[in-house]
Amino acid sequence: MVLLMTPGLAFFYGGMVRTKHILMMIKMSFAALAFGTLVWWVIGYSLAFGPDVGGAGLIGILDHVLMHDIELNTLTGHIPTYVYSTFQMGFAIITVALISGSIADRATMKGWLVFVVGFRAEDEYDSVPGTDRERAYDFQTAERLGALVSGKAVTSDDELVRQITKLLRAREESK
Repeated sequence: MVLLMTPGLAFFYGGMVRTKHILMMIKMSFAALAFGTLVWWVIGYSLAFGPDVGGAGLIGILDHVLMHDIELNTLTGHIPTYVYSTFQMGFAIITVALISGSIADRATMKGWLVFVVGFRAEDEYDSVPGTDRERAYDFQTAERLGALVSGKAVTSDDELVRQITKLLRAREESK
């Protein structure tokens, strides 16, 4: 579904610009589709979902460049990794395609292609929201903060907020 949004976005943006720039807007969205796909399969998946550098959970190392060591039967959770990666790739593509609307009538195709490749390569450092990796990182962070606050593990963000609030109130009352 998300992959179909990019061509739809091309025509939507095409309808919002002057007549002489319609074709350019359509080409920009389809270029984002093509080059975003290439960058995702070459390094994007590895940077977003590969083993992380230094244990911080911010950027992956390049162990899975060109989907290296990922077989057709490899699973991410209960989903085949290639299917999962293609699903996430759709969001990587639409992200950069959405930006094309902000530079309508103001960019050349060459400049746009440089931006697409650079943005996709640079942006992959951030884990995709809602993924297992982000949830694991959030849980580890909550667990560490919870251990600091009360000495016990925290299982949800709400519980973490409650514990931090309770700690802050206790500190204010003791002053």
